[in-house]
Amino acid sequence: MKTIVALNMIFRQADHSQLRRLLLYFKSSIIISSSRMISENVKKNADIIRESITSLFSKNTAKISLALNAWISSNHLVFLDVVEYIITNDWKLEEVLLAVDQLTDQHSGARLAEALMKVIDLYDIREKLFGIITDNASNNQTLTASLKALLKDDNDEDDDNTITLSIRKAVDNIAIKWENSKLHISCMTHVIQLVVKAFVIDIQSKTQNDEIVQTASTVSEMSELKTLSISFYKTINKISLFVISYFFFFH
Repeated sequence: MKTIVALNMIFRQADHSQLRRLLLYFKSSIIISSSRMISENVKKNADIIRESITSLFSKNTAKISLALNAWISSNHLVFLDVVEYIITNDWKLEEVLLAVDQLTDQHSGARLAEALMKVIDLYDIREKLFGIITDNASNNQTLTASLKALLKDDNDEDDDNTITLSIRKAVDNIAIKWENSKLHISCMTHVIQLVVKAFVIDIQSKTQNDEIVQTASTVSEMSELKTLSISFYKTINKISLFVISYFFFFH
């Protein structure tokens, strides 16, 4: 199984007669797993790892932050990575990959929110959800807004079935709700990259008669640079408030 994964081979190649003959040539006593056995072992190991992650969450009282990244593979498959960050009770930062989910249909913000909700429910971390970090793609704004709506709808449905209206209002007043406008943070490195890119485009130069002549800035380029600069400033403020509130309220 390790060989198949390390060589980036599909599981079905484990059943190929020539490969099996080659392995038996080097070691006649070798036990070669079938593609079905490899698949079952991968699923079994995934379940074991998932249980250990769930145990980590249950043993620690701190909130959990998530970093998301949607990307397209070389064979045009779309995936959503979900990585969690938590500071344990003994003040150690834990970083764990929770999911690499393939998105089989359009990867709109609403669709990404649904995929993320499945991961959140799989590890039962609704009550522990804190910050969410993404890049600056426009669909990520829709993602977090859609996630807020999904969390609110589910919480409202549960409250209506279990507690009275007066108790529900009291709980709402003291509960820390997930708010996308405050707890969604743009990736700092991506913000810096966009600012620098816009700046470089704005001041790009060319050689003419051995002299450097600066090109004129367009209104759209200046507007983009201004927008990115504001985004950079807001991200800095969010991160500052994010860190302060985390340590003040949850540790």
